[in-house]
Amino acid sequence: MLLRAVRSAFTLIELLVVIAIIAVLIALLLPAVQQAREAARRSQCKNNLKQIGLALHNYHDTFNCFPISMSWGRIDPGTDWDRRQAFSDKVYMLPYLDQSPLYNQTNWNDFPWNPWNTGSNLPQSSRLPVFNCPSNAFTNGNGSNGEFSYAINVGVINYSKDDINVISGTNARHNGFACYTNWPGESDSVVRMAHVSDGTSNTVAYSEFGSVPCDPSSTGRKSMQMHTWAEPGGANPHRLVRQHCLNNVGHVGDCGRHNGRGSSWASSFIGFGSAYSHNMNPNEKPCFATNQGDWRGSTTMSSSSYHTGGVHGLMGDGAVRFLSENIDYNTYASIGTRNGNETVGEF
Repeated sequence: MLLRAVRSAFTLIELLVVIAIIAVLIALLLPAVQQAREAARRSQCKNNLKQIGLALHNYHDTFNCFPISMSWGRIDPGTDWDRRQAFSDKVYMLPYLDQSPLYNQTNWNDFPWNPWNTGSNLPQSSRLPVFNCPSNAFTNGNGSNGEFSYAINVGVINYSKDDINVISGTNARHNGFACYTNWPGESDSVVRMAHVSDGTSNTVAYSEFGSVPCDPSSTGRKSMQMHTWAEPGGANPHRLVRQHCLNNVGHVGDCGRHNGRGSSWASSFIGFGSAYSHNMNPNEKPCFATNQGDWRGSTTMSSSSYHTGGVHGLMGDGAVRFLSENIDYNTYASIGTRNGNETVGEF
C-alpha cells in the first residue's frame, strides 16, 4: 500500500489569526513606544533649560548682571533707526554654552542673522540644539536655520494690583528677567540678582513655545497660531489685556509674521519670539503687545509646548519646574514678575 506524504502548512484562517494578533500587539505597544520617546524628548527639553540656567548664572557671575537684549540701534547718532546691533540675550550667553567660536565670529556692527535681514552674521544661522525643545513637532516656516523654541521672560505687561493703576511692565520698566536697552529714554535697567526681590525660586526666567504651520483661518492650534495686537485702548491693566487677547483678537493674517516666531535666536526682535510674557497663561493664544513697541521688548506672547498639560519653566534659581496650563492666573502672573512683592502659594 502506498503512503502519501503529509504536508504541513498554515491554513488561510490561521494566517489571518496570526496577522490579527500581531496587529493587536503593535497597537498595544505603539503608544508605549511613543510615550517613551516623548519622555526622552521631554527630559532633553528640561536639560536644555538647565543649561540655559547655568549660562545665565555664569554670565551674572562674570558681569554682575543678567544678559541684555538690544532693541533698535544706531551705528552713530546721525543715522536713522535700524535693526543693526539688535542682538538677543542668547548671543551674549554663547560663551557659557560652549559656543565661544560662534560668539567670536559675531560682527557687532551689523544685523543679527535673521531670515528677513541676513547681514554678515551668517554663523548665527546655525540651529543650536540647546535652544530647541525636541518635542516641537514642526520646523519653523522659514526653515531650520536659526530656529529656536526658548524665550526669556519679559514679565507682565501693564502690571496692576488694583486693576486700575499700571505700576510696571511698560517700555523701560519691564518686570521680568529680560532687559531691553539701546533706545534713548526707554531702555531698561540691567537686571541683577538683587533686583529679583520676589526671590529667584518664585520668579520664572525662561520658558518655551511651540510652533505650527501658519493657518490664517485660526482653525489650527490656537495656542501656537500668532494673533494680532491686544489693544483695548489706553494703558489697560494686565487682566484686561489678557481678556482682550482671548476674546477679541483674530489671527495675525500674515504668514510672514507667524513664521517669524522661532526663526532667529540671535535677534532680540519680539516678532521673532525672543521674549514672552506672563500676561497669558501657558498654552493660551499669543498676541502682540498692547500700545507698546515690540522692538523695545513689550509683548503678550504666551508660553506653549507639545508636552501634555503645560510647559517647562526655568526659575531664577536654576531649577526647572513644570507649569500647568491650568495654573491659577494670579499665581502665574505673580511668578512672572521679579519685584511685585506678591505672596505666591503652591504652583
